[in-house]
Amino acid sequence: MTSNVEICAPSTSLAANEKQTEQQHSFPTKPSNFNYLAVGREEEKLKWLVLQHVKPSTFKTIFEPMMSNKKPNRRDELTCVQACMLLKSIQEFPDKLEPACYGLINLLNSETMHLYSLDKIITKIITTAVEEKIISLLLACQLLVTSIDFRMERRLNPEKIKFVRKSIEQMDYKNLRDLVKLLLVEKLDKMDYLLDEYQHQQLEPIEELVIDLVDRQKNFSPALFFINEVSKIDTDHSSIHFLPRVSLKIREMVASFRPLAEIGCMLGRSWMWPVPASPIFSWNSPTWGVWKLDDRQCKLHFKTHLPYNSENSSPQTYFQYILFKQPHGQDNLNHILRSSPQMQSLKLQCDEVIQILILEAMSAMEDCEQPVLAPINQYNWLHLSHLVTYALLMGHCTLYQLLHMLLPPLQSCQYLHAKEELMWILLQYISNAKSIEKQLASGSSTASVLGLPSSAGFDTENRELVLQIFNVLYTDNSMNWGNSCSTEQPLEMVRFFAPAAIWSHLVTSISAAPGSEQIPQPQPPEKLRKLIDFIENQLRDNKDQKQLERNTALLAVVANSYSNNHDVFVEHVNNTVFPELSKVGQQRNQTISPTIQQEKWTLPCGRKTEPFLRALELTFLDSLTFHAKRQLYNYALNRVFKLILPPLGHQQQQPSSPIFRLPSPALVESIARLLLSTELCDQDGANFFYHALLTLKPVQNESQNMFLARNDFLALLLELLNFRLQNIGFGWKWDFGNRITFILKIIDQLLHNKNIEQSPMPCIIQMAQLLEQTLLRFAQCTFPNDLIIASAVVLTKTYIVKFSPEICRILLLKAIRAFKLLGDVYKPSPGNLSTDVQPIQTTDEKTLMDMIPQLGWQWPRFELQWFPTNLQQVLHKQMAKNEEELTAKHSQKLLELEQASAQEMQNLVHLNIEYFMQPRPSSQPPTLFISIFRCLYQSQFTNFQFPQPQNPPPSSTPNFFALCYKILGALANRELHQLTNALIDWLASKCEWLGQDSAPTQGHDEYDLPHILKILNDMLFSHQFLSVDRLLLSVAIHPTDDQSNKTLLCMLAALLESKFSQLPERLHACYTFAPSHSQTTSSNSEEFFMQMVEYYKKYPEYSLAELYRRSLNPQAQQQQQEIVHNLPVYYGHLAERICPIVDILLQKAISMDLKPAVMDTLLCHFSPIYRIHRKFIFKILSLISSYILELSVLEKS
Repeated sequence: MTSNVEICAPSTSLAANEKQTEQQHSFPTKPSNFNYLAVGREEEKLKWLVLQHVKPSTFKTIFEPMMSNKKPNRRDELTCVQACMLLKSIQEFPDKLEPACYGLINLLNSETMHLYSLDKIITKIITTAVEEKIISLLLACQLLVTSIDFRMERRLNPEKIKFVRKSIEQMDYKNLRDLVKLLLVEKLDKMDYLLDEYQHQQLEPIEELVIDLVDRQKNFSPALFFINEVSKIDTDHSSIHFLPRVSLKIREMVASFRPLAEIGCMLGRSWMWPVPASPIFSWNSPTWGVWKLDDRQCKLHFKTHLPYNSENSSPQTYFQYILFKQPHGQDNLNHILRSSPQMQSLKLQCDEVIQILILEAMSAMEDCEQPVLAPINQYNWLHLSHLVTYALLMGHCTLYQLLHMLLPPLQSCQYLHAKEELMWILLQYISNAKSIEKQLASGSSTASVLGLPSSAGFDTENRELVLQIFNVLYTDNSMNWGNSCSTEQPLEMVRFFAPAAIWSHLVTSISAAPGSEQIPQPQPPEKLRKLIDFIENQLRDNKDQKQLERNTALLAVVANSYSNNHDVFVEHVNNTVFPELSKVGQQRNQTISPTIQQEKWTLPCGRKTEPFLRALELTFLDSLTFHAKRQLYNYALNRVFKLILPPLGHQQQQPSSPIFRLPSPALVESIARLLLSTELCDQDGANFFYHALLTLKPVQNESQNMFLARNDFLALLLELLNFRLQNIGFGWKWDFGNRITFILKIIDQLLHNKNIEQSPMPCIIQMAQLLEQTLLRFAQCTFPNDLIIASAVVLTKTYIVKFSPEICRILLLKAIRAFKLLGDVYKPSPGNLSTDVQPIQTTDEKTLMDMIPQLGWQWPRFELQWFPTNLQQVLHKQMAKNEEELTAKHSQKLLELEQASAQEMQNLVHLNIEYFMQPRPSSQPPTLFISIFRCLYQSQFTNFQFPQPQNPPPSSTPNFFALCYKILGALANRELHQLTNALIDWLASKCEWLGQDSAPTQGHDEYDLPHILKILNDMLFSHQFLSVDRLLLSVAIHPTDDQSNKTLLCMLAALLESKFSQLPERLHACYTFAPSHSQTTSSNSEEFFMQMVEYYKKYPEYSLAELYRRSLNPQAQQQQQEIVHNLPVYYGHLAERICPIVDILLQKAISMDLKPAVMDTLLCHFSPIYRIHRKFIFKILSLISSYILELSVLEKS
């Protein structure tokens, strides 16, 4: 009976349990033997529940065979339901829920029995909890991954990997990053090194999961979210490298992400590409030091997002590759290494990178459908040629090492299409290297130039390597000298003859060496002999330079082959090129009539030159090595210097009839194109700045003729610099030290040269305007970092701030905007934060921002938006303190201008010459332009006539206009600026209603706007009392309050729309013939110079002295024998002169709340000027920054 009772008891219990299980599924009741919903210790209850589930018992042993595998395991389901009820009770307490879950996982480590069953039920509990939305999907995946035994002592449950894979598509980037971190850093990176084959097979599902997660093709998440986690992997001892597929996939992900990360780390702005084109590109700035390379270890010094790579222990090959691959990549070479205080900065060797770039370019040509000379391919080769040549010249790459590294790959790979390009690159360097050798002492070794061992010479080691490379590239089967190139294509022909040109330079160096007569001359390879003989035959047949003159391709071949042979180069190249540019002879151009060809060409403003207008073609210049270009450039610049500035005695012998000669437009434009074609033509601008500084240097006891000739030469250089060479003259190409020295000399010339300040000669005022144009271009085109340094240097000179506030104001505003554009943070000194700002003398040690409050200048509100917040507070307090005083001073100033101009007007209309010839006190307001304006305004009325002098005037007495021109012609440049500033102040007060968007009040009806605009147009164009660029500069810089600025901009827009105005017509006439910036070197120079002269004939611009002569009566005009000496004008026209001023005007207009109609008018007439803008992208960035800044201010308000 006992036995039967024991047998029946479980049956009764089983029936009860089944019934209880059905009830548990609907959660209606609680189990009788344990209260699972009791409060407290849920983590321990959960562990007990799971352990009880896996612990064996007699009941489970008996009925286990009865459990069908096809039906759900109700006992597992019951346990999952009970566990979920426990977890749900603490769901609102994350600090309890997560530890309870991880407590379950820890059972797998603490228990030793029934681990497989325990792992299985824990997995089911976790997946059921996710389905019931008790725990998050990320937590479930983390729990499942954490529960895996990466020692592989416990068999892997495949359900875990299936669940994680299914969940990946539902997770966001952040969750995926956390999952990758758990798998890679916390698990795989710590797994056991010693795994047998079976354990490796068990690990394959995990390996496949990781590969899919980091695969860029699957694109589960951007590499940006994984890159930090990958970088945490131990590079030397990580176990991940025992999984080859995972390690390879990680490397592929890093490689695909690296270019973006490198550029992003370097610039902080990944969209600014390439580096030299970025506004923050300035190696002079200390901000670049944070990522320069250490000169010993070649390591980056900033914390980067990049993972480990070989660059951290070897030279930065990939880093250099990314940097040099960009346009103008050679400009980074001299500045990558961090300067060392203990020793001179080492040279960064980049032989490996140069080799990679060359082989990469040659390989690309093999499968390219376009020919090598196609523009799309030549762009890459031109960049590579510049980079390689510059690296070799600067010592960053040695020819000996480069040839040694190139030879094995070239022997193993037969390149057929780009071999001429490689020989062209070698020719570029070898021709210049031989030139440097000739300049060195005869006893010095060539190792300093060519980077060779001390025992080796170019004639032995390098010559053999070049010949080996030549023989590898030019096999007998791949050569066909007869049909390989066309004499009509210079680019193709010079590359075809590049090996022969290299041999010519090698032979020249051997024949010039000491004792060369005893050394047998090396014989060229048989393959080259035909080419060398062909070149020599051309020289023999070139009698009277007719042979080479007819074929520019042959001329380029000769120039490249003999650029180191002075006699041959002068006889056959210079004597062929320059007679067509600067000497009376047969002009290549056939469109100019023979009559004009034999006469002098008249430049704008009346100066005569030789009638040659067509400059050297860009195709011909591209066919020359940079050494041949340098020879042409130096010869051309010296030729111009000797032409304009002959020996002093020549002009002293003929003082009564001085000869002022000028170069032809073709020669001047050719100099510009030579400089623009390569930065190596005049490295750092040394030759150009030398001649410029030489003419700026004052000369004692100088004759007037020599002074005028020096002005002509300086004007020529300034025209080139301002209107053709801005990017290299003010950019990063030429040395910053030379540039800032040049600018300080120009400022000194403007302020301290007595001739410029006091001489009435018209060329002096023109020279002052050219010098000011140079300063404007410097502020417009200089890189922001360099501009900040230059502004600080200029503003420390107290005399500059005093005598040239307009220029200083422009430099200061540009520097402040540069700070804003670069994101620099200004921290003012403690003294500047006080309420009462005391004037402290500025010193070189004080920062640029600390100087601003000490200047005492008033700033418009819209300009203060650019200033740093702390400095704005200082200036607002300073302006608020002096606001009443400044308002009173301004009103008093306007009253004085009104009264002084009324008195001066009476003397002006009565032609009182004695009044204007008297010395004027410094306290008298500059009202001459106001007086002239009022006289012209009154003359519009029919009942007004200019009063006549009381006594009958003699015939030589000037009339009203002649008197005005005579007075203005006697004034200095600074006085003309003061008169212009006073005029716009007066006009702003008369048209104040215009800036208030309202009709004129009763007090402003004395001067109506249409008549004001008509008189202003007459002063600018009909009578030319005032120049357009001088007026626009004053409108852009002089007003110091918002109301005046708004009024003047509205008036400018009204002038552009006025039917009386000639300004739009002249501007659009300039737009029709001025070439765009991208086409300056390839445009038709002849057409440009002819249209330039036609423009000045239609819209003449006279000096004040010429206007004075024209305004006299015929008898007096015939008595004027003085010849007006104007400066030469080659490029400067109205649109070019106002280009930097338009930048300021448009930036001001965007910063102000102007009517849409006013903005439309300004943009309609001024926007085409950006077609000739040399720094267009910089200005667009500045304008965008200005617009965004304005929007942010409006949002705050």
